[in-house]
Amino acid sequence: MSHLVALNVSSQVYAWSLLRSVFTEVLNKAEWLRLWDHMFTNAHDPSLLLCAVAAYSIYNRNALIASKDKKEVEPFYRRQNAINMGDFILLVCELRRKTPASVLPKTGSNGIGINDDSNTSKGKGKKAGKNQTKEGRDAEEGGNVLSSVLSTPSTPWPLPRGMYPVFHGYPKFVVDFQIAERSRLAAEEEEVRRKRRLLEALSERARGLANEEEAWQKQQESLIQAEETRRRTAEDGEVSERSAKHRAHPSSTGGTNLLNYFCFALRS
Repeated sequence: MSHLVALNVSSQVYAWSLLRSVFTEVLNKAEWLRLWDHMFTNAHDPSLLLCAVAAYSIYNRNALIASKDKKEVEPFYRRQNAINMGDFILLVCELRRKTPASVLPKTGSNGIGINDDSNTSKGKGKKAGKNQTKEGRDAEEGGNVLSSVLSTPSTPWPLPRGMYPVFHGYPKFVVDFQIAERSRLAAEEEEVRRKRRLLEALSERARGLANEEEAWQKQQESLIQAEETRRRTAEDGEVSERSAKHRAHPSSTGGTNLLNYFCFALRS
């Protein structure tokens, strides 16, 4: 416990994460079923679940002590680790046997609650703490933390037959965290949707520009083809006109050629 405190690891990590998931994140199916067989068999003693949470850290003591910072500890309580379920259950029962009754939730027909009824009981706890062993003090510290998370005077235990009771004893920090987390996720989803809409608009605009450029290219090609056709038509018209003139005055053309020939002969 002192090592976790030195690493600034709170009970939200080493206790609440196990309670919230009821050990489903750290145990496989066979191990989980075996553990909860014992929990339901001993339903008359709900504090056994608190002892199981504390026992999990004790069982993995060497691995936790080897951790150097908080970032190494947090994933440890969110993944499956090697565990001998028989030894673990024996450790849970041993921890329950050695834990003083003063740090365990009260049981009865009215439910379970934390043992902080009066100033007198607090005084007795302080006096007992002076003569208490280190093991007992560690158990008391862990029991108080876990009891404050799990226990609530309005929750009957064991569960009544026929229906589950309405539970309102959720820790406030957990509820606030979940609300903040949902708000954060909703804001992120809205931002993602906004960026997706913007990307779709840009893609649509890019497609429009591409279509406009393609239409302009086709228009330019049509103009070039029209200009080429007009030029060829003009050239063909000039050739036809010259041919027509030649056919219309063939003698004049021949006489002119003959006169030119005589003049050339005289100069020679």
